[in-house]
Amino acid sequence: IGFLAYHAKKILGELNVSINLYSLPLWGQKSSDKFCMAVSNYQTIITLEDHLLAGGLASWVLESLAIRSLPNKVIPIALSSSSVGQVASEATLLKPLLQELRDLLQKLAT
Repeated sequence: IGFLAYHAKKILGELNVSINLYSLPLWGQKSSDKFCMAVSNYQTIITLEDHLLAGGLASWVLESLAIRSLPNKVIPIALSSSSVGQVASEATLLKPLLQELRDLLQKLAT
């Protein structure tokens, strides 16, 4: 959502990579069934979040898929624990995340 979705879309355009990009600003138990139905045709899901991996969007996605025994591969991109306690601009803190996304997309495109 927001900052990350904007930059993910920008990176996709720069690399000329065509994948579907979705924003999921609200998620929880009530939306789990609907989410799983929506992603059932995708082999791979890349999550990108400005949150630590533990307890974040990727954790929820993995849990939702596992409960339903769905085979989707999930590639999580999240803040590293080394960013905890750092004081910097949002752009600075998220730069490694965006670079990880760019590297992954370049690898998938080749």
